[in-house]
Amino acid sequence: RQRDENDRIVADPALFPNGMRAVADYIHSKGLKFGMYSCAGTLTCAGFPASFEREFIDAETFAEFGIDYLKYDWNPNDYYYTKEMADALRATGRDIALSISGSDPFAMARTWSKLTQCWRTTDDIFDTWSSIVRIGFGPQDRWPAFSGPGHWADADMLVVGMVGWGPNLHYTRLTPDEQYTHISLWALFSSPFLIGCDIAQMDDFTLSLLCNYEVNDICQAPLGMRGVPYIRGDGYVVYVKILENGNLAVGLFNTSTEPKKIGFTPRTLGLWSKKITVRDVWRQKDVAEIGPRDRYEEEVAPHGCSLLIVSPPNTEEKIVDKPYVIKK
Repeated sequence: RQRDENDRIVADPALFPNGMRAVADYIHSKGLKFGMYSCAGTLTCAGFPASFEREFIDAETFAEFGIDYLKYDWNPNDYYYTKEMADALRATGRDIALSISGSDPFAMARTWSKLTQCWRTTDDIFDTWSSIVRIGFGPQDRWPAFSGPGHWADADMLVVGMVGWGPNLHYTRLTPDEQYTHISLWALFSSPFLIGCDIAQMDDFTLSLLCNYEVNDICQAPLGMRGVPYIRGDGYVVYVKILENGNLAVGLFNTSTEPKKIGFTPRTLGLWSKKITVRDVWRQKDVAEIGPRDRYEEEVAPHGCSLLIVSPPNTEEKIVDKPYVIKK
């Protein structure tokens, strides 16, 4: 990627002889969206021309290419350059999602939610358990007030399947249980599911992780609320996410190195229906029917999880003739 005599970015003719618009048209024909990468500095990480002081001309070029998503990278992220590119993309008239990547300071959370569609909440993810723990358990808990429809806190890409940088790919170093935890957490966080692997080399297990529609429905729930840690204990966390119909998505996570029994009672989650159904969304089957004060419990594998839907929601009908006050 270089610039021509009009200062416009042009594609390498050897790699893209028909131009970037042809690439975009092909991607769109497969039902996919087309994203590109740029930087607020003078050069990208790969050493190609970036968008410093060329925000509007680059935005016009990206729109002509037919892109749907721009990952915009620099550090430290700031208001000025975020707004420059946000305004430039908006001026094109094309619906292009702006995703910023870098330090994304929490103190500017309101800025990111106003100007961008996605913002990174962390530094780079790696396909290791320590990276999943560092990113997933703790740092994401500060973002629920700012993330929602149209502006999503991004916990970084999914590191399942064949991953890596450049041509040297390797199968993820996460165990199967750790991969279930990774995807389940991101779904509860409403974090964008950004596939980080080579989709041409997906095996059946990776495909099952990314294409479970019940898990995807939790991630893409229209209400857009993020899951929050509801119960914490020694080596485990229970996350709860409120869905648009009032059902609850519940994740039981074992962060220890030994199997652990983890559970809850519906009443502690605020549900009081006489019959509560617990559904395992990874297995896509109902696994229990219990009362509101009965305890549901599973033995969860080390570094593993269980992702559940707990239903029905509380009724909207009047349940007593006259509310009462508990006397102190």
